[in-house]
Amino acid sequence: MQMNTNEDYPPVGVHPYPGGSSQPDLVPIPLNQPDIVPPPCRPYTALSQTQTGCEGSIVAAEGVQVQIVSQPSVPRAEQEALDIPPPAFEPTTSENSRPRESFLIPDLLSEKLVREALLKFVDQNSCYDRSAAKHMNIDSLEHSSALHYQLETFSEARYTRSSHCAYLGGDIDGPQCGRAPLLWQIDCQPTELFSDHQKELEVPHTSVVKKCFKCSGSSKVRCGRCSGKCEVICGECIGQGDRQVAASTGRYSFYTTRSCLTCAGSGKVTCTGCSGRGHVQCRICKGTSSLRHFIKMFVRFTNHQSEYIMEGSDMPAELIRDARGQVIFEQSLPHVWPISQYTVEEINDNSKRIVGEHRQAWPKERMLVQRQVLRSVPVSEVAYTWKNMNGHFWVCGFEHKVYAPDYPHQACWGCNVL
Repeated sequence: MQMNTNEDYPPVGVHPYPGGSSQPDLVPIPLNQPDIVPPPCRPYTALSQTQTGCEGSIVAAEGVQVQIVSQPSVPRAEQEALDIPPPAFEPTTSENSRPRESFLIPDLLSEKLVREALLKFVDQNSCYDRSAAKHMNIDSLEHSSALHYQLETFSEARYTRSSHCAYLGGDIDGPQCGRAPLLWQIDCQPTELFSDHQKELEVPHTSVVKKCFKCSGSSKVRCGRCSGKCEVICGECIGQGDRQVAASTGRYSFYTTRSCLTCAGSGKVTCTGCSGRGHVQCRICKGTSSLRHFIKMFVRFTNHQSEYIMEGSDMPAELIRDARGQVIFEQSLPHVWPISQYTVEEINDNSKRIVGEHRQAWPKERMLVQRQVLRSVPVSEVAYTWKNMNGHFWVCGFEHKVYAPDYPHQACWGCNVL
């Protein structure tokens, strides 16, 4: 979709004044004035392909009857009239509103499961010998639980852009129908929570019909293929009018010059782009000579994520992120409270830190809902002896992932498999 380049059209993000007024110094009403209430506005759904002008049609506002004689112009204004920050939110600090926290007791792995996991790990690696895993002595088995805390903040950001589509007739939802609502007064619900996606909506009461800036209202533009000359160079003779063709007398073969049959010797053929008319239908207004200009609002839903992993062994912490574990605490609220009642103070401190960071990290976005999850991933550190060699390996997660960087019997030299 091409943006309007006409100098008469309002700049990006223009916000119409009440009733289409043309007062150049009128200041938009700020959001924090309680005595001014905008008129009721029905929810506007996302624009379909036909509404955005991709196919050149529009949808008029429901219940709006307007006699289109002379359409009022949308005056120029600053972009901040619509692109204002979201309304501020003050989280409650009352301890009475804090939800109750309950935590599950995590599960641990047994020695039998640990050995079975190691044998399965060896079988999946062709360069590992099974005899070491089968006959090694397990000297000690230390169980622990790695903790994975994750906070998700699902928020929305809104911004506007000027747009246009071909006007095919019908009623217009313009400034004469009422004052355009401010950016955060327009209803727009996410399709799915905690999932990144974007929606496009038309701002109500911002439509204006104007002459097409591309064809100046003529509905036709000069053909780009022939530049309006109605003819193009013949592709068979490359504009020469004649061609070299092979001829033969039976004994000898030679080339001779003959007139081009495609262009009849003129070197030019009728342009197929415009059928010889020199002009084509304007693709901007699709031959209607008029455009409907309006303000389009883009709503970007973003799921921000932060995490903290607490793992006390020598196993890499990133293995805990992808390992399956047990959810011991989960909470979804418009604004969550930091975890404060868990038995591990390190989790409480980092939950408080991350929640505090999320509350101030995106000032131009409105927070819709938050979700915090605390997972416990079982980790078993195994000390073993095999042929006078001492070593360690780890088993983590419900899928029993094995981390054995120094497995004692590797057929391929230097293999380190996670």
